[in-house]
Amino acid sequence: MKKSFLQSLGPGLLFAGAAIGVSHLVQSTRAGAEFGFGLIWALLLV
Repeated sequence: MKKSFLQSLGPGLLFAGAAIGVSHLVQSTRAGAEFGFGLIWALLLV
């Protein structure tokens, strides 16, 4: 069976929310929406 994109993404989001913490997941998404790729350089520092 072929899964849709959202069905494949769902378990990963749940695991990320549990491992990282929901507040970090929400803030990271919010920062991505606000700044776009402007903060991608920060990945090199982490």
